[in-house]
Amino acid sequence: MYHIYDRLFQVTTDLMRSKSMIKHTQMVSGRDYSLLRNNEASLNILSTVIVGVMFGVSLSQVFVIKRMFSKNERSSSGRPTTRL
Repeated sequence: MYHIYDRLFQVTTDLMRSKSMIKHTQMVSGRDYSLLRNNEASLNILSTVIVGVMFGVSLSQVFVIKRMFSKNERSSSGRPTTRL
């Protein structure tokens, strides 16, 4: 009789342990998913800012190069000057 009771107690303990492990796994999974969504939003914002900075730098480089090689300025000898 005690053998059956011990076995039943062991099965009940194993079931409670399994249920606890499943609950913990679901909780960790939910937390990880929430962290993933927050990181994705931050990455999207940061990527947009970086693309904007790259666009601004490229425009400034175009204007600087155009200004360096503009044909409007002439030296005293009448030749075009290159400003560096």
